[in-house]
Amino acid sequence: MNENTNNKDIASQNSVPLTPIFPQKTKPTPVLVSVIVLAVVGLIVGGIYFFSDRSELGKQSVIPTEKDQQEKWLYFSDFYDIRDIAFDNDVLWIASIAGLHKYSRQGNLEKTYTAVNGLPTVATAVIKVGDKIYVGTQGGVAVLNPSTDKFDYLYDKTNHALNGNIGHFEYDGIKLWMTTFGGLRSFDTITSEWKNYDHRDSDFITSDKSVFLIERGNSTPVIWSLNKSTNQWNQEFQLADYEWMYIDGNNKYVVATADPKSGNKKSSVLYFKMLPDGAWSEIKLPIAGDELRYRKLTIGEDDKVYLTYRGNNENMLAIYDLKQKEFNQYALGTFGDVDATQGSIYPDPFQRKIWLSSLILTYLDLDTKTVQYALAPERPLRFNNMLVAREGRLVVNTNAGIGIFNYQTSSFEKISNNQASEAEWVGDTVWLNLSDMGGMDGGGEIKLGKYNINSKTLEVKTLELEQPFSFVKNQKSDTSNEVFLTSQIYDKGKSTSKVVIFDFEKEKFEFLLEVDSSSLSTSFNSEALYSEKYGILINTKDGIWNLNPTSKEYKLLFSTSFMPIFTRVLSNEVVVLSDAGALYKWGGGNNSLVSIWNFQGPQFNKPSSFEIYKNSIALKSIEQLTQFNPGSDYGFGPGGYSFYLNKLVLLNFDGSMLKTLDSSNGMMQVGFSNALSDGTCLWFVERGIWAYCK
Repeated sequence: MNENTNNKDIASQNSVPLTPIFPQKTKPTPVLVSVIVLAVVGLIVGGIYFFSDRSELGKQSVIPTEKDQQEKWLYFSDFYDIRDIAFDNDVLWIASIAGLHKYSRQGNLEKTYTAVNGLPTVATAVIKVGDKIYVGTQGGVAVLNPSTDKFDYLYDKTNHALNGNIGHFEYDGIKLWMTTFGGLRSFDTITSEWKNYDHRDSDFITSDKSVFLIERGNSTPVIWSLNKSTNQWNQEFQLADYEWMYIDGNNKYVVATADPKSGNKKSSVLYFKMLPDGAWSEIKLPIAGDELRYRKLTIGEDDKVYLTYRGNNENMLAIYDLKQKEFNQYALGTFGDVDATQGSIYPDPFQRKIWLSSLILTYLDLDTKTVQYALAPERPLRFNNMLVAREGRLVVNTNAGIGIFNYQTSSFEKISNNQASEAEWVGDTVWLNLSDMGGMDGGGEIKLGKYNINSKTLEVKTLELEQPFSFVKNQKSDTSNEVFLTSQIYDKGKSTSKVVIFDFEKEKFEFLLEVDSSSLSTSFNSEALYSEKYGILINTKDGIWNLNPTSKEYKLLFSTSFMPIFTRVLSNEVVVLSDAGALYKWGGGNNSLVSIWNFQGPQFNKPSSFEIYKNSIALKSIEQLTQFNPGSDYGFGPGGYSFYLNKLVLLNFDGSMLKTLDSSNGMMQVGFSNALSDGTCLWFVERGIWAYCK
């Protein structure tokens, strides 16, 4: 672990040109291309994420655009899937799948740097050198100057995609060393020279004269050493029937762990070597257990070895003092479904704490011998998906369950530990579909939840329905006890679609509509939508039908020559999206379908939904920009891969283009799918919550 905080600033070397991460044109840069390579090989971990702190749930970042100061982006980050930590006095710099977090020792998450701020992609490694913070990403090395809050970048002239995906940093005072998917690499801060050393899937550590490395994928597991003066590799040490797993060191020692090969019933082993020329010796720790497996390994500047393991069904941290030959161990426990032994170990140089990173960030307090969350444990760490937006609040599924996120106060109000598949917000009531349909064999229960936002109480009832239900969207009600539901029943080759009113207090159904939906012409092919002017709108193959909930009259409102898949209403106009990706409008004094917009250009897929936002139509499209082949030397096929650009298109109702937002303009993390509007902003979930407001 070589974090030399007094060494020169690498980013000040000017022999390598620094170019912007996100150019104004939409042509992809090699940085963006590298992200897509990762997606192809399955190494970009998807998910929806969020951050919180002890005093409040999150802090919003407001990013006005250069063109229009009336526009802004809001962002609420996750705090999940932690990759690396760097210590900086009162601040911890934390790399995660959401970006680079600035975390204070008071327990507050002060800021998250993302693509908006100039970070190329997700943060995978971080190290402090001088007064700069060097961030490894899946698109190269970014260098943050905390005094200016700006990024510079270190680029390799080859710009090979896999060489730009950083896994781990070490700095020896001259060279910045790093692991990548292409192998071990170094950047010389004097000459600005990049070098490749092969050895993929490796872990390494540097000393004054050598680099020590293990290569997990090697059929002959060896600890290698690289002589920095000669650039020659030597085989240091080999164990029969074992595979080296982790290696670390300081200025006095190198330590490494190895696991037995498959079929070997032995336990993991721990070896160390005194620098510069000591012999490798085994450290036999007093840990009992059959087929014991060490997990992560670190050695501190205090010459103590820290490693995690699982013993007697408990997650444990072992600490061995190489000088005093003293051994201690601590129980770490399990936080929900997160195993605290799976991540890395960081002895704190300023406090008596051991930080543990995995999917979440925890720390062991050596004085109290307890393990705690870095943030308040009742707060959600990850957003899964938003269900409805109303008046500055979002009903959202999180890792902690379903709840309401208030983005004006940055607070989260938990409703239930369970997840909801749907939600509708009607007056002071949030209706939740909490059905648990069991596994592949079924056997679950159909449950409806009613949450009162004033009393903060949740009631749940099991419905006597033969099949799962869906809510009629955008519904209104004069009573908080009634809700519109749709359901489709299959029996002996016949399909029946139903629309009902359910009285929650009386637990009674009133049937509004029951139709034979065995054919495409009568089948409900998407969600039903409530409109004060047209009643309940239902999409079928033949067109849009409307159901009057009072008279129960059901008739064809207008026919279509296409399959309508999504519908919204603004005032008197019905806007329809076809299965071919074309938008139409009907009504508003014109009782015929009028074409608004047709999906055009190279495309990966057609929009499947849209949202009405401030008298405009917002929908997602994806444009194919280019193809590339990273080379057969990394195992990719000859056909190459395409790069796709996420776009959010804002249209006027006459079909003219109002604005296009795309992921090349700093919003690369936003997928733009499933946008929700609360009238003020358009909201999205992608490693946190984003909003576009104007």
